[in-house]
Amino acid sequence: MNAKRQFEVLMEDVHQTTARFVSAARRHHVAGIVTRVSPVLLGALIPVLLSWQGLSVESQALTKNITLVLGAIITVIGAFDAFSDPRSLWIRDAATVRRLQDFHRDLELYGAGRNVDEFESEKVETFRRELRVLLDAHTDSWSKQFHADELLRTGRILSDSTKPKDPRKPKHGHD
Repeated sequence: MNAKRQFEVLMEDVHQTTARFVSAARRHHVAGIVTRVSPVLLGALIPVLLSWQGLSVESQALTKNITLVLGAIITVIGAFDAFSDPRSLWIRDAATVRRLQDFHRDLELYGAGRNVDEFESEKVETFRRELRVLLDAHTDSWSKQFHADELLRTGRILSDSTKPKDPRKPKHGHD
């Protein structure tokens, strides 16, 4: 494959990867807002329902059951927020989107106005490696968060045999 075609494939990969991260960032942003706002709104509704005056006995029983369900929903939303931490995921995804957009601009500057024979395979390969480093940094930040969460949850760090392997580190020798 010639260098120009390699460059075009890399540009398309960056475009698709950016679109996936934008979508994930939006999804995590919405989930973050919902998990922060909905417990407050539902929690404010509970005392209103419990103190409602002038209801029949049947309506009072129904209102109490509704407040129990609302309390359970608040608990489930809180557990989801604590477990998945969508706000943190949104921030991480948004930072990766910004880095991908900057990287895409660098690619566009390199490719702007070049003739087919002016593309260098080595330069395109360097760009490809830079993209891999950028995406690995995103994965590494998730992995570090996962291990920190595991330490908080269990009080112990995962053993070396259960940790994900870093493909960039040599298997033998010194760092």
